[in-house]
Amino acid sequence: MSETSAGVVLRPIGLAQPMGYCGLATASVLLAGQHLGWFASTEAHAVGLLVLVSVVPLQALAAIFSILTRDTVTATSSALLASTWAAEAAVALGSPPGSTSDPLGVFLLAAGLGLTVPVAAGLSTRVLPSAVPGLAAVSFILAGLYQLTTGSLPRHLGGIVELSVAALALYVAFGLTLEESLGRPALPLGRRGPARQALEGDLAAQMDSIEHTPGVRRPA
Repeated sequence: MSETSAGVVLRPIGLAQPMGYCGLATASVLLAGQHLGWFASTEAHAVGLLVLVSVVPLQALAAIFSILTRDTVTATSSALLASTWAAEAAVALGSPPGSTSDPLGVFLLAAGLGLTVPVAAGLSTRVLPSAVPGLAAVSFILAGLYQLTTGSLPRHLGGIVELSVAALALYVAFGLTLEESLGRPALPLGRRGPARQALEGDLAAQMDSIEHTPGVRRPA
């Protein structure tokens, strides 16, 4: 009886997460400024254009390269962030400054709930990296409530949450970039289980059960 074998080729790819987290921090600061009244309502088009041109591409790239590294959690959250901000920016550019939109409100609520899927999956192994999109999901839900109710409370709470998102995203981005430069963990990021083993375990442990992972096995 003959045996068959298959080879798996691993291609080194740079870490995409810091790029996505820095983009997330930038967008969060801009949107927080808009929601907390730092900018005049007439600047809504400028905020939308800045997010669309500078942040959406970074999130899209982070999603693509995370897929290539088989990081489903980061890829899903980055793709959702990119598509949500692209849609929000498009509506802002096509609407009178300071106006609200019920369809956009429902969309933001749905996007916030959708973002909880990769967050819930990632919290079991990567606490702080998953908490960042978790807070972003809360900000989407608050922004959606503001679009539907025009109330000042969800608008101001959303701005505060967005500032928290920016601070935590920058911390995580710095921690990930620093450990890539040093070749070892540098700042506490709350890694557990497989995520911790990926940095501290040997190659044999990381290759265990690789035949069952997406991109290697047949589609399930």
